[in-house]
Amino acid sequence: MKNKKDNLLGEEVNNLLGKANPAQLKNFLFKELIKNHELRDGLAIFLEGPKETPVTLADYKAKFKNELDCLDLDELLQAWYHSDDYYNYYDYSSDGYDSEVIENIADNIIAEAEKYADNQNFAEALKISQAGAEALIQKESELQDDYKEFSDWFLTATQKILNFYAEILTNVSDIKLKEDGLKYLVNLFEGLPCNLDQGDVLDNLRLVIGSQKESAQAVLDFLNVLKDKEDLSCPESALLSQLYVINRSFDLYEQTVRKNLSRNPGLTVDLLKYLKKEERKGELVVVANEVLSRLREKPAADTWHRYDFKSYRDITIDVRRFLNGIYDIRSEYKDAIGNMEELFLNSADLSDYQKLAKAYNTTEEKENFWSIIKKQFTQRNNIEALYKVFLDEDQKAEILFLVQRYTETRFFPEMVASISAEYPKECFATYKNKVETLLIPTKVELYSHVAYHLKQMKLIGLAKDFDNFLIWIKTTYYRRRRLMEEIASV
Repeated sequence: MKNKKDNLLGEEVNNLLGKANPAQLKNFLFKELIKNHELRDGLAIFLEGPKETPVTLADYKAKFKNELDCLDLDELLQAWYHSDDYYNYYDYSSDGYDSEVIENIADNIIAEAEKYADNQNFAEALKISQAGAEALIQKESELQDDYKEFSDWFLTATQKILNFYAEILTNVSDIKLKEDGLKYLVNLFEGLPCNLDQGDVLDNLRLVIGSQKESAQAVLDFLNVLKDKEDLSCPESALLSQLYVINRSFDLYEQTVRKNLSRNPGLTVDLLKYLKKEERKGELVVVANEVLSRLREKPAADTWHRYDFKSYRDITIDVRRFLNGIYDIRSEYKDAIGNMEELFLNSADLSDYQKLAKAYNTTEEKENFWSIIKKQFTQRNNIEALYKVFLDEDQKAEILFLVQRYTETRFFPEMVASISAEYPKECFATYKNKVETLLIPTKVELYSHVAYHLKQMKLIGLAKDFDNFLIWIKTTYYRRRRLMEEIASV
């Protein structure tokens, strides 16, 4: 949609320019340049072309740092206290100080750099962006005492500039300029001079590297610490393994991943794919089972890694889904079925269950597994997964049990609708109890829920029983005017 609008705007501008002669254009431009300093700056940048200015990185950094030093930290602190972190009903603002003041500075730095980038002067754009990031990093490091409370604002603004910096680098064709940019990001990644998130800088490096072997090799050359470091963080092992793959250094890739699987199990599936490609099935299964065993022992099953947003359960699911394509259901039936069962217990995905159900040799095996999922999903309060399984299996007696026991679930009306033809009286009685419970407190906000559930009750089909129940409600609660209004259309 944006490209279409840009094209239409371009056509409109071309039409206007076509109607003017050079003298008219010069006269119009002169008048506009007199009035608009931003337009003057833009024209100056345009006329310079890709030529880098004599302004140094240090000059830009000093300029941005001076702007940051002029901020009133006490006002910033008050703005932080009154931001959504504390009170979400209004934003504090005094003399331009609000929750976005630091972000606005970052936006201005990006806008300045963008003018040069749009004119293919990538060297200047990178210089400005790097200077802005360094100024913010330095200012954040200088915050003391209570002022550290809003350090996240500086970090967020810094990362916003670094994201732009990485985007510029992807367009750079000059080898030295690109390598200098990569070196800066690598130094940040390895050194992290402030509290920047290493996972965010990893994203920046990945964006610039892409699948380019030259860039991957350059980053490997710049990594002074990681290649010999024993205890790699998750982002570090993820970067190093990716670089080795791009560089086709598969021995180093496998060595790095195996060494770091315990701390970074998110690398598992890619390693399994590599082992499959190398036709090393035996090793593949051993590695997968070792990782799965460690994941089962994790105290917090849903802990997730910031750098890839994968929880331990997500990784378990990924590994077991991969193993589904490895085990032979005929010759490795026990392992294959066991893996599929564990997969569904972790994923609760109906499609995983359906594949498992088709794979069972006997109905008895399937029904035994029902006992397991009833216990585990009940403990995890995942009643919806149970309902979907029993709906798929047409086990309406099992669904009736869920209806009678779990009346507070979001999908209760759906469960009732699926079995009301077979169990109308039981469904009606359960629904009646649910509505009566909703009516006990005098809460106006519940009346719309009462009306909704009454409409669902009506669909069960016991018209006489429903009419009697509705009359009872209107007789008992006639003083509740808002309730009477809500149920009037039932």
